[in-house]
Amino acid sequence: MSRKVIYVSWVKLTDKYARDYFIDHLIENGVEVEFWDVVALTREQHNEVGELDVNYLRVLQSYRDFENLVKRSENIDAVYVMLMTLSWKVRLVYQLLSKYRCNMVFLRWGAMPAPTATILQRAVNKLITEPFGFFQSLFDTVGLISYKKLGLIKPFDLVFTAGSVLRESEQFAKKTIQFNSFDHEQYMHSKDSDNSFVDEKYAVFLDINLPYQSDFGLTDLKTVNPQDYYRSLNQFFTL
Repeated sequence: MSRKVIYVSWVKLTDKYARDYFIDHLIENGVEVEFWDVVALTREQHNEVGELDVNYLRVLQSYRDFENLVKRSENIDAVYVMLMTLSWKVRLVYQLLSKYRCNMVFLRWGAMPAPTATILQRAVNKLITEPFGFFQSLFDTVGLISYKKLGLIKPFDLVFTAGSVLRESEQFAKKTIQFNSFDHEQYMHSKDSDNSFVDEKYAVFLDINLPYQSDFGLTDLKTVNPQDYYRSLNQFFTL
């Protein structure tokens, strides 16, 4: 009998998430799955394109609700797939799961090669250009390290890494396994397909869903106006 899989996410459940994080695949293969939306606990409420309203979705509004669910007998031995980067901002979620010694899995992908500047050089540059941001990052980093050292947050039981940068970097995990990025998986599924949007030769513009990119909300960056964005793209490609 397969173990229950619970996704814990600070991003809304969408059709793309269900596909990319293998939720659809697990359900199709008879695995019991739940998706715990903890947006209300970790960041401002927001909307996502392609949001799903399904019977395995749970939207949590408080840490008490979260802990009560974790303590249930059917959830203690579940595998928790963490769809949020471990940071000071979400430490309480990780702390509760660590308290009950839950099995946590993380998928790391999308890392870019490190800049040539040293850590000290980057720190000095941030101190000069963003002094408030520097001290905030310093506080967050020291706080998270302290939580790890004190055992308040336990290492991941398993981390999947995609790409050479993450493969060669140290992970806060008992075990690591390499896997393909979501984009590569989609390419492998479609590369032999005869379907085509056009009959002529064409170029592909790789968009990152910029106007609705979740990272804006996670990093407090200024959002992009969708009307202006798509208007400029249409003008560039003369559509």
